[in-house]
Amino acid sequence: MIETIFDESRERAEEIAAQKIASEIFHLSKRQDKIILGLCGGTSVPGIYRKLAAQEIPWRDVHFFLIDDRLVALEHPDSNFLLAKKNLLQSLLSQGKITEQQIHPFVFEPKRPDVSLIAYMDSLKDNGGIFDIIIASSGEDGHIGALFPNHHSVLSEAGFFILMDDCPKEPAMRLTASRRLLLQSKAGFIVFFGAEKKQAYQDFKDEKISIGQCPAKIVSELPKCFVVTDINA
Repeated sequence: MIETIFDESRERAEEIAAQKIASEIFHLSKRQDKIILGLCGGTSVPGIYRKLAAQEIPWRDVHFFLIDDRLVALEHPDSNFLLAKKNLLQSLLSQGKITEQQIHPFVFEPKRPDVSLIAYMDSLKDNGGIFDIIIASSGEDGHIGALFPNHHSVLSEAGFFILMDDCPKEPAMRLTASRRLLLQSKAGFIVFFGAEKKQAYQDFKDEKISIGQCPAKIVSELPKCFVVTDINA
Protein backbone atom coordinates (compact mmCIF):
# COMPACT_ATOMS: atom_id res chain seq x y z
CA MET A 1 0.00 0.00 0.00
CA ILE A 2 1.40 3.37 -1.04
CA GLU A 3 -0.34 6.57 0.09
CA THR A 4 0.88 9.96 -1.06
CA ILE A 5 0.67 12.94 1.27
CA PHE A 6 0.99 15.90 -1.08
CA ASP A 7 0.55 19.58 -0.42
CA GLU A 8 2.27 22.51 -2.10
CA SER A 9 2.55 23.98 1.38
CA ARG A 10 5.42 22.14 3.05
CA GLU A 11 4.07 23.09 6.46
CA ARG A 12 0.70 21.55 5.67
CA ALA A 13 2.34 18.40 4.32
CA GLU A 14 4.36 18.17 7.54
CA GLU A 15 1.22 18.48 9.64
CA ILE A 16 -0.59 15.74 7.71
CA ALA A 17 2.49 13.50 7.93
CA ALA A 18 2.70 14.00 11.71
CA GLN A 19 -0.97 13.08 12.04
CA LYS A 20 -0.45 9.94 9.94
CA ILE A 21 2.58 8.89 11.99
CA ALA A 22 0.54 9.41 15.15
CA SER A 23 -2.26 7.31 13.69
CA GLU A 24 0.13 4.47 12.83
CA ILE A 25 1.62 4.53 16.34
CA PHE A 26 -1.83 4.51 17.90
CA HIS A 27 -2.90 1.63 15.64
CA LEU A 28 0.14 -0.46 16.60
CA SER A 29 -0.32 0.32 20.30
CA LYS A 30 -3.59 -1.59 20.19
CA ARG A 31 -1.73 -4.77 19.22
CA GLN A 32 1.67 -4.53 20.92
CA ASP A 33 3.18 -3.16 24.10
CA LYS A 34 6.22 -1.54 22.50
CA ILE A 35 6.63 0.39 19.24
CA ILE A 36 10.06 1.00 17.71
CA LEU A 37 10.26 4.26 15.77
CA GLY A 38 13.28 4.71 13.48
CA LEU A 39 14.36 8.32 13.02
CA CYS A 40 16.54 9.92 10.35
CA GLY A 41 18.37 13.21 10.03
CA GLY A 42 18.44 15.80 7.27
CA THR A 43 16.87 19.18 6.59
CA SER A 44 13.50 17.75 5.51
CA VAL A 45 12.37 16.27 8.82
CA PRO A 46 12.67 18.85 11.66
CA GLY A 47 9.24 20.33 10.90
CA ILE A 48 7.64 16.89 10.92
CA TYR A 49 9.34 16.10 14.23
CA ARG A 50 8.14 19.32 15.86
CA LYS A 51 4.58 18.71 14.72
CA LEU A 52 4.79 15.07 15.81
CA ALA A 53 5.78 16.17 19.32
CA ALA A 54 2.42 17.98 19.59
CA GLN A 55 0.38 14.88 18.74
CA GLU A 56 -1.59 12.97 21.36
CA ILE A 57 0.07 9.56 21.19
CA PRO A 58 0.65 6.75 23.74
CA TRP A 59 4.26 7.95 23.93
CA ARG A 60 5.17 5.64 26.83
CA ASP A 61 4.90 2.73 24.38
CA VAL A 62 7.41 4.22 21.90
CA HIS A 63 11.16 3.60 21.78
CA PHE A 64 13.36 5.73 19.53
CA PHE A 65 16.27 4.44 17.46
CA LEU A 66 18.18 6.01 14.57
CA ILE A 67 18.17 4.54 11.09
CA ASP A 68 21.47 6.34 10.47
CA ASP A 69 23.92 8.74 12.04
CA ARG A 70 27.27 10.36 11.47
CA LEU A 71 30.15 8.96 13.55
CA VAL A 72 30.43 12.04 15.74
CA ALA A 73 29.69 12.92 19.36
CA LEU A 74 25.99 13.00 20.26
CA GLU A 75 26.03 16.79 20.75
CA HIS A 76 28.04 17.50 17.58
CA PRO A 77 26.25 19.81 15.10
CA ASP A 78 26.39 17.06 12.45
CA SER A 79 24.71 14.50 14.71
CA ASN A 80 21.35 13.18 13.51
CA PHE A 81 20.60 12.31 17.11
CA LEU A 82 21.04 15.96 18.10
CA LEU A 83 18.60 17.00 15.35
CA ALA A 84 16.01 14.51 16.62
CA LYS A 85 16.64 15.56 20.21
CA LYS A 86 16.19 19.28 19.53
CA ASN A 87 13.05 18.91 17.42
CA LEU A 88 11.25 15.95 19.04
CA LEU A 89 12.79 14.12 21.96
CA GLN A 90 13.63 17.12 24.17
CA SER A 91 10.06 18.37 23.98
CA LEU A 92 8.64 14.96 24.92
CA LEU A 93 11.09 14.62 27.80
CA SER A 94 10.33 18.08 29.17
CA GLN A 95 6.60 17.30 29.13
CA GLY A 96 7.16 14.01 30.93
CA LYS A 97 5.70 12.05 28.01
CA ILE A 98 8.75 9.80 27.66
CA THR A 99 11.74 8.77 29.77
CA GLU A 100 15.44 8.68 28.91
CA GLN A 101 15.20 4.87 28.83
CA GLN A 102 13.06 5.09 25.69
CA ILE A 103 15.78 6.92 23.75
CA HIS A 104 18.47 4.84 22.08
CA PRO A 105 21.25 6.90 20.46
CA PHE A 106 24.19 5.30 18.69
CA VAL A 107 27.22 5.92 20.90
CA PHE A 108 30.32 5.66 18.75
CA GLU A 109 33.62 4.71 20.36
CA PRO A 110 36.36 5.51 17.81
CA LYS A 111 38.82 3.10 19.41
CA ARG A 112 36.27 0.27 19.48
CA PRO A 113 33.98 0.69 16.45
CA ASP A 114 32.95 -2.97 16.33
CA VAL A 115 31.94 -2.86 20.00
CA SER A 116 29.79 0.21 19.27
CA LEU A 117 28.11 -1.55 16.35
CA ILE A 118 27.39 -4.74 18.29
CA ALA A 119 26.04 -2.76 21.25
CA TYR A 120 23.54 -0.93 19.03
CA MET A 121 22.50 -4.13 17.33
CA ASP A 122 22.00 -5.79 20.71
CA SER A 123 19.98 -2.82 21.96
CA LEU A 124 17.61 -3.14 19.01
CA LYS A 125 17.41 -6.93 19.49
CA ASP A 126 16.51 -6.40 23.16
CA ASN A 127 13.58 -4.25 21.98
CA GLY A 128 12.21 -6.61 19.36
CA GLY A 129 14.90 -6.62 16.68
CA ILE A 130 13.11 -4.53 14.02
CA PHE A 131 11.75 -1.06 13.40
CA ASP A 132 7.97 -0.89 13.47
CA ILE A 133 7.83 2.50 11.75
CA ILE A 134 10.62 4.35 9.96
CA ILE A 135 10.86 7.99 8.96
CA ALA A 136 13.27 8.44 6.05
CA SER A 137 14.23 11.48 4.02
CA SER A 138 15.41 11.00 0.45
CA GLY A 139 18.56 12.71 -0.75
CA GLU A 140 18.82 14.33 -4.17
CA ASP A 141 20.35 11.09 -5.46
CA GLY A 142 17.63 8.90 -3.91
CA HIS A 143 19.66 7.72 -0.92
CA ILE A 144 18.04 7.07 2.46
CA GLY A 145 19.87 6.66 5.72
CA ALA A 146 23.41 6.05 4.51
CA LEU A 147 22.34 3.63 1.79
CA PHE A 148 23.59 5.16 -1.45
CA PRO A 149 22.84 4.31 -5.09
CA ASN A 150 25.13 1.71 -6.68
CA HIS A 151 27.21 1.57 -3.48
CA HIS A 152 28.17 -1.38 -1.32
CA SER A 153 25.97 0.04 1.46
CA VAL A 154 22.69 -0.66 -0.36
CA LEU A 155 23.97 -3.92 -1.82
CA SER A 156 25.11 -5.32 1.54
CA GLU A 157 23.39 -8.41 2.94
CA ALA A 158 24.02 -7.32 6.55
CA GLY A 159 21.07 -8.09 8.80
CA PHE A 160 21.23 -5.09 11.11
CA PHE A 161 23.59 -2.10 10.93
CA ILE A 162 26.59 -1.14 8.82
CA LEU A 163 29.56 1.07 9.69
CA MET A 164 31.38 2.72 6.81
CA ASP A 165 34.21 5.14 6.22
CA ASP A 166 33.65 5.62 2.49
CA CYS A 167 30.21 7.20 2.32
CA PRO A 168 29.84 8.97 -1.06
CA LYS A 169 28.57 12.09 0.70
CA GLU A 170 30.45 13.89 3.46
CA PRO A 171 30.95 13.08 6.23
CA ALA A 172 32.32 9.77 4.97
CA MET A 173 32.09 7.98 8.33
CA ARG A 174 28.54 6.85 9.12
CA LEU A 175 26.32 4.22 10.66
CA THR A 176 23.25 3.03 8.80
CA ALA A 177 20.52 0.47 9.12
CA SER A 178 20.93 -2.13 6.39
CA ARG A 179 18.53 -2.65 3.52
CA ARG A 180 17.47 -5.98 5.03
CA LEU A 181 16.69 -4.37 8.39
CA LEU A 182 14.65 -1.54 6.87
CA LEU A 183 12.67 -3.99 4.75
CA GLN A 184 11.35 -5.66 7.92
CA SER A 185 9.57 -2.47 9.01
CA LYS A 186 5.78 -2.49 9.16
CA ALA A 187 5.32 1.07 7.91
CA GLY A 188 7.53 3.76 6.45
CA PHE A 189 7.35 7.47 5.69
CA ILE A 190 9.59 8.71 2.88
CA VAL A 191 10.00 12.49 2.50
CA PHE A 192 10.72 14.39 -0.73
CA PHE A 193 10.75 18.14 -0.05
CA GLY A 194 12.03 20.79 -2.44
CA ALA A 195 12.55 21.09 -6.18
CA GLU A 196 16.04 19.60 -5.84
CA LYS A 197 14.40 16.28 -4.87
CA LYS A 198 12.19 16.13 -7.98
CA GLN A 199 14.45 13.72 -9.89
CA ALA A 200 14.75 11.44 -6.86
CA TYR A 201 10.96 11.45 -6.53
CA GLN A 202 10.54 10.58 -10.20
CA ASP A 203 13.08 7.74 -9.85
CA PHE A 204 11.20 6.51 -6.77
CA LYS A 205 8.02 6.22 -8.83
CA ASP A 206 9.70 4.67 -11.87
CA GLU A 207 9.06 0.92 -11.82
CA LYS A 208 12.05 0.31 -14.10
CA ILE A 209 14.50 1.68 -11.53
CA SER A 210 15.79 -0.74 -8.90
CA ILE A 211 16.42 -0.32 -5.18
CA GLY A 212 20.13 -0.46 -5.96
CA GLN A 213 19.73 2.58 -8.21
CA CYS A 214 17.31 4.39 -5.89
CA PRO A 215 17.50 3.17 -2.27
CA ALA A 216 14.45 5.30 -1.35
CA LYS A 217 12.39 2.60 -3.10
CA ILE A 218 13.03 0.36 -0.07
CA VAL A 219 10.17 2.18 1.64
CA SER A 220 7.81 1.35 -1.23
CA GLU A 221 8.32 -2.35 -0.47
CA LEU A 222 6.91 -2.08 3.05
CA PRO A 223 3.36 -3.18 3.95
CA LYS A 224 2.50 0.48 4.41
CA CYS A 225 4.33 3.27 2.59
CA PHE A 226 3.52 6.96 3.00
CA VAL A 227 5.14 9.39 0.57
CA VAL A 228 5.36 12.94 1.95
CA THR A 229 6.06 15.63 -0.62
CA ASP A 230 5.48 19.19 -1.78
CA ILE A 231 6.49 18.28 -5.34
CA ASN A 232 3.70 18.28 -7.89
CA ALA A 233 5.08 15.58 -10.19
